[in-house]
Amino acid sequence: MIRTAQKTGVKVRWMSGRDMRAVTEIERLCFKKPWSTSRVTRAMRHRHTIPMVAESERLGIVVGYLMFTLRWRHVELKRIAVHPEYQRCGVGMSMIASLVGKSFRRGRSRIVLRVRDDNLAAHLFFRSCGFLCTEVLHDWYGDGLDAYWFELRSFKK
Repeated sequence: MIRTAQKTGVKVRWMSGRDMRAVTEIERLCFKKPWSTSRVTRAMRHRHTIPMVAESERLGIVVGYLMFTLRWRHVELKRIAVHPEYQRCGVGMSMIASLVGKSFRRGRSRIVLRVRDDNLAAHLFFRSCGFLCTEVLHDWYGDGLDAYWFELRSFKK
């Protein structure tokens, strides 16, 4: 059964160590080359990286997560994933909305990320969130695939 974010409700909060098992399980389910627990832990502990999770308010379980890095004038989205049972029902949008709010309120003027050439679902998702592809990074990945550089800009002056 597909559960919708509207029915279950999600809250986006800072990630903690107790979320590690759920995050690594989501990694395993969502990526061809998932990050190991130690890589997720290293990323969490990086000085400028901020991890967040989406938690089902009704069920009390982690259904998605994201990690972003703070830069001088922008935020770089490093990783985002939603458990397959909760995809396409607003969880990802809720996480992006939270990231946008936090970033732009704190003076960052844009959010950037790279998407693999072969990840059509991510291309469509980020476009639906208002991101624009501004550049193609040829042969970016070790397997020869290109990366598409997406940006979402704040229009406040």
